[in-house]
Amino acid sequence: TLEDTMRILLLCGHRLHLRNWVASGLAAKLPGEVTVVAQLADWGDVPAEVRNQLRFYALDRLTGGWIRGRLRRQFRLASLVAREHTNSTYAHKLAHEGRSRLKIALWRTARQLINPEDFVRWMEGRLRARASAVDILRQVNPNVLLWTTTMAMDNQEIEVIKAAKERGVIVIGIPASWDTLTSKGFWLIKPDLVCVWGEASKEHAITHHGFDAEHVIVTGPPHI
Repeated sequence: TLEDTMRILLLCGHRLHLRNWVASGLAAKLPGEVTVVAQLADWGDVPAEVRNQLRFYALDRLTGGWIRGRLRRQFRLASLVAREHTNSTYAHKLAHEGRSRLKIALWRTARQLINPEDFVRWMEGRLRARASAVDILRQVNPNVLLWTTTMAMDNQEIEVIKAAKERGVIVIGIPASWDTLTSKGFWLIKPDLVCVWGEASKEHAITHHGFDAEHVIVTGPPHI
C-alpha cells in the first residue's frame, strides 16, 4: 500500500513552515513515513504530542559552507536585479534593503550581456551537494521531498535539495504564500513539481518561472 512504501522528507528550513505544516497537525496526516528536517531549536517549539508522531532529523547537522553561503547571497541579488523591471517589489528590495550599491551596479552591467539567472543557475550546477546533505538523504532515504520554502536561497535548504536531485528523489516545491512566486526571485534549483495556492499563482509559476502547466498543481494553502 501507499502508506507502506511512501517515505516523505518534509524540509522545513524556517520556523514558519514548522508552524504551518507540523504544529498544525498536517504533517502527521501525510501518508507513509514522514521525517521532518528542521532546525533543532525550532523543533523544540512544536508540541510534544505532535513531535512524537513524526521522525526528525536536525538540519543543524548540515554544513552549507561559509563560501557557498556568501555565493548564494550573490545569486539571490542577481535574481532580484534580473527581475527588477517586472515587478515594483523587486525594485523596492534593491533600493531599501541595504544591499551593496556596487554589487547591484555590477549585476546590472552583466544583465546587458547575459541573463543573470541563467548564469548563476549554471554556476550552482557546477557544485556537488556537500557530504553532510548527502548523509541526510542516505539516512532518510525518501521517495519524495516536500520543499516548503520562502525561496530565499537558504544555504542549508539548497544543499538538501541538491542532494535529493543527485539521488533522483522527486522534489515538490511548496511556496510559503500566495505572492512568493512574484516577489522572492527565482528557483535556484527548480523542483520537479510545484504546489500553489490558486489559479493566479499557477499562472505565475508558468509565466514567471517557466514551469509546464502539467507540473503545477493548485492545492490551496496546504495548512488551512
